[in-house]
Amino acid sequence: MFDYVRGPNPDKITAAIKASGLKQSEIAKRLNITQQAVSMWVNQVRRPAPGHVVALADLFGIDMWDLM
Repeated sequence: MFDYVRGPNPDKITAAIKASGLKQSEIAKRLNITQQAVSMWVNQVRRPAPGHVVALADLFGIDMWDLM
């Protein structure tokens, strides 16, 4: 179950994106979102929606809870 109170950990999201070696534009294309959305996650302006957390975890081959 997604923790709506705590939500995804911005530092873990940023670290996972950087560790993936993928460009923000590549992640955006694979998730069918804008590059600006990914940029906002990396810069910790916004957090991804629950569905995007699951999609990121799938993309990176990690458990969703590793991003929490």
